[in-house]
Amino acid sequence: MIVSRHASSPSPFTLKDLMVWYPNPQHRPSTHRRGAIVFRKLIRHFGPTPVQDLTRQGILQYITNSQGSTSTAAMELRILRIALKNAAARGLVPTTIAQSILPRIGVIRPHRCYRPLSPQEVLQLLQSSPDWIQVPILFALHTGLRFHELANLRWEHIDWERGQLIVPRHSSRRQRHVSLMEMARMILDRLRALSPSSGIIFKTPRGQSLGQATPAIVRLSARKAGLLDIRFHCLRTTFATWCTDAGLPCEHLARIVGHNLSYRSSIVPFLGNQQPKDVSIPLQQPNDFVKLAKLVKQNLSGLNPVIVP
Repeated sequence: MIVSRHASSPSPFTLKDLMVWYPNPQHRPSTHRRGAIVFRKLIRHFGPTPVQDLTRQGILQYITNSQGSTSTAAMELRILRIALKNAAARGLVPTTIAQSILPRIGVIRPHRCYRPLSPQEVLQLLQSSPDWIQVPILFALHTGLRFHELANLRWEHIDWERGQLIVPRHSSRRQRHVSLMEMARMILDRLRALSPSSGIIFKTPRGQSLGQATPAIVRLSARKAGLLDIRFHCLRTTFATWCTDAGLPCEHLARIVGHNLSYRSSIVPFLGNQQPKDVSIPLQQPNDFVKLAKLVKQNLSGLNPVIVP
């Protein structure tokens, strides 16, 4: 039995009412905003049409008119499906309505290829990026950190005596140590002189920790520099490639970048569970890291003084 949304109101249950049932307290703010945007688009298209009067044909027509990508259409339908299920659980709409009106859209996403950059391309990326983001970009390039590892890096994770940073355990990944190259050590020394040596190391101009907007800014900066399909994770790929080209053994590199045990075992079976005693990065000279440092010295325009050798 379907009950009305208010005992004293016989008005139909519309998309505007359904929008209330999508948010989840555990969702991130960006997820809430995305859901609100989707529902505003749906409301503009369908108007005050009762939810029970929606049809599969009408939904398909909406998807066709929106002219978005397949991934976007799948995301919008997923949000609508979640809201319908939440409303059905409270008896506001029929329990089978989601299955009856929402088509299934298969999304085939191309495999992401994180290609390494050349020293010249890194310089172009730095010069097209805001000055505050140039620092974490160059630091990530010289440490091979994943974005979430970089964003959560704290001053307490720096071992100044040994010249290492400690990457804390995360999910299935174990704690590891990464030796600081000369450029990475220089960046930390200058940041420590500019700000208190406690808390999060890399922050936005507003003093907040790096969020998901940071990788998006990197992608936009790369496009501005004419570098297509470049993402923040490409910096990690670049670090691994440059280290390999400079003669760093693969098993040593696997320890530094923190591949999980199953992946490490597949490429380096003899590693096992042993922890490396030497976490330094012995690279042959010259290498791409040295070439980049020379390019930065020779092209100071638009660069943050913190990253200039």
